[in-house]
Amino acid sequence: MIPEQFKFGAPHLSARLLIVSGFAMMAGSQLSGSIMLFRSSFVRGALSLLVPGYFLVGLKRSGIYWTIIGPWSAGIAFIVIGTMLLS
Repeated sequence: MIPEQFKFGAPHLSARLLIVSGFAMMAGSQLSGSIMLFRSSFVRGALSLLVPGYFLVGLKRSGIYWTIIGPWSAGIAFIVIGTMLLS
């Protein structure tokens, strides 16, 4: 069931795991941020899903910007580091 790239002893396994965990962190942060925006206001939550870029504005206005963007930025850093290790 596990692809050959993710089995123990595969070359560059740590880099691949960094990339996958980075994408998981980014997706989890965006999902939790949109849920928090829906909890504060339905309009902000709907706008964050419909208007590109309003997600960041809505987080900033709600006061939860760094709570969500911190792990999101760490996810980007994991992806960049993993990509550099693979190249």
